[in-house]
Amino acid sequence: MEIASSTNQLSHEAHVHGVATLNVVLEDHAVFMEFESPAMNLLGFEHAPVNDEQNALFISTQRTLADTSRLFSFSAKACQVENVAIQMPDRHSHRDSDQHQDYHGEHADIHARYMF
Repeated sequence: MEIASSTNQLSHEAHVHGVATLNVVLEDHAVFMEFESPAMNLLGFEHAPVNDEQNALFISTQRTLADTSRLFSFSAKACQVENVAIQMPDRHSHRDSDQHQDYHGEHADIHARYMF
């Protein structure tokens, strides 16, 4: 099971601060959920953390999104988590590297996918 992963990919689709999307699909005996939100909604910023407070918030948000027992409750005891994939913006600034995209002027999204 993948608990969490970071990526430096930024969403190039339009997003709206204050708006998030949760898609839920029930197929046979499986539940699939996909959550997408601008990083601003959950973190209060869309850049790499620049201080200890922002870094702690980033880590806390990532852990919360990965903690399915706190987020979801199912009446069927047989419904168990099968997979969790969390995509957060890259935590480290790469301004000195030509290989990584800078956050400056960009929008960053957070994606979470769950399968039960």
